[in-house]
Amino acid sequence: MKHLKRVLLWYCFFSVYGAIFCLLYIGIPEIKLYEFIYGHGKEISEIGWDNTHMTILLVLDLIITGFCIFMISVFLDKDSSTSG
Repeated sequence: MKHLKRVLLWYCFFSVYGAIFCLLYIGIPEIKLYEFIYGHGKEISEIGWDNTHMTILLVLDLIITGFCIFMISVFLDKDSSTSG
C-alpha cells in the first residue's frame, strides 16, 4: 500500500504540472511574450519561436510546480509531526 500511495501522489503532482502548464499557456499571451523578449524590430522563424515559447512555459511550469510540491511536502510534514 505504501508504494501505491507514492504512485498516486506522483500522479497527483503530475496533474498539477499539467494544470499549471495549461494555465500558463492560456494566461500568458504569446504576442505579449514575443514583444517582451524580442521587441518589435526582430523577426524569428516560426519553429524558433515555438521552441522558445514552449521552453519558457515549461521552465516556468517546472519552477512553479517545484514550489507547489515543496509547500505541500512542508505542509504534510508538519501535519504528520503534530498528529504523531
